[in-house]
Amino acid sequence: MTTLRTVLQIARGARTFATQAALQRTPLHSFHVQRGAKMVEFCGYDMPVQYKEGVLTEHLACRQKAAIFDVSHMGQLHVEGKDRIAFMESLCVADISAATDGKSQLSVFTNEKGGIIDDLIVTRTPDYLYVVINAGCKEKDIKHLKAKAAASGLDVKLNIIETHALVALQGPEAMSTLQKLLKDDLTRMPFMTSAVTAVNGVQCRVTRCGYTGEDGFEISV
Repeated sequence: MTTLRTVLQIARGARTFATQAALQRTPLHSFHVQRGAKMVEFCGYDMPVQYKEGVLTEHLACRQKAAIFDVSHMGQLHVEGKDRIAFMESLCVADISAATDGKSQLSVFTNEKGGIIDDLIVTRTPDYLYVVINAGCKEKDIKHLKAKAAASGLDVKLNIIETHALVALQGPEAMSTLQKLLKDDLTRMPFMTSAVTAVNGVQCRVTRCGYTGEDGFEISV
C-alpha cells in the first residue's frame, strides 16, 4: 500500500511526459529506473519490462495479492460537445446512448467495411466521454478521430489528455489495497464502472477494469 501511495504521488507530481532522444518517458520513468527496472522500447516509450525480483515474482504478486502497472503510455482523451455520443457511436460499436453515467464499455473502432481498427474503453459521464486507447495505435487512433470529427459537421471536440499518468492496480487484493487510500466504498463500484474521487487526497478518475483476468482498477492521476 505504501508503494501505491508513492507511485500516485510521483505521478501527480510529474504531470508531464518527457521526451529524450527517440523515446518518450512516462511521469513514473524515474521511479522505474531508481528501482532497477530493465527498461526497453515499447510503442515509442522507455518502459519497464521487468524488475530485479523477476517476472515469476511479479506474476505471483498479481495473481495472489496485487501489482501495479504503469500504463501511462496509453492514450487518454475527452470527447466533448452536444453531439459527442452520436459521434462516437458512428465510429465504434458501443451503445453509449443506452449507458448510464459512470458506465465503461469495452468496444472497437470499425472502418467503413466493418473491419476492426482498434479496441478502446469508453466511459459515459455527464459532460464528456472519457476514452482510453491502446499505446501501440495511439497516434493512428487520434488521427482517425480528428479526421472524422473534422468531417462530421457535428458539435464535437477532442481534448487529448497529456498531463495525466495512468496506473493500473491489478490482483485479488486490489480493492482492499486501494480502499485504504480513499473514502468511497469500492464494494459499490461494479466492474466496468468509473468515478472521479479523491485518492490519497488527489482527485483522480478511478475505473474498475483491467486485462489481467484479476480484479483491478485503472487510476488516471
